[in-house]
Amino acid sequence: MTGTESGVRVTADGCALPFPDSAFDIAFSNSVIEHLGRWEAQKQFAAELRRVGRRYFLQTPNRWFPIEPHYLFPFFQFLPVSLQRWLHTHFDIGTFRKTDPFGMIRLMTRQELVELFPEAHLIPERFGPLVKSWYVVFTNGTP
Repeated sequence: MTGTESGVRVTADGCALPFPDSAFDIAFSNSVIEHLGRWEAQKQFAAELRRVGRRYFLQTPNRWFPIEPHYLFPFFQFLPVSLQRWLHTHFDIGTFRKTDPFGMIRLMTRQELVELFPEAHLIPERFGPLVKSWYVVFTNGTP
């Protein structure tokens, strides 16, 4: 832990947080869960968010949106991982340079988010008629 002007900074694994249950009034995650790459890791991350926050808010891109938001490439999320890796290492695309390390991004569906966060409300962020991202919000009955 490192002291800062505004408090304490902790570096930790989001799938195994070093905090007690309900340690925070609000746990917040913005576009992180999809970077874990595996369903099992995403389940553990969701469990930790639910465990440490009395309330929580999570945002993640929608798997079914036609433009993959990191690569800005149509339907990239549906390509085989081997082809994703090849494109990543041969071209500068989206937010990535071809020299950046490749890390698998696993975008999530509404149904997967409902499974991971059954007590939460899912709110769609729309781009026209399409759902671009999901907001997962749990307030524990508090407005």
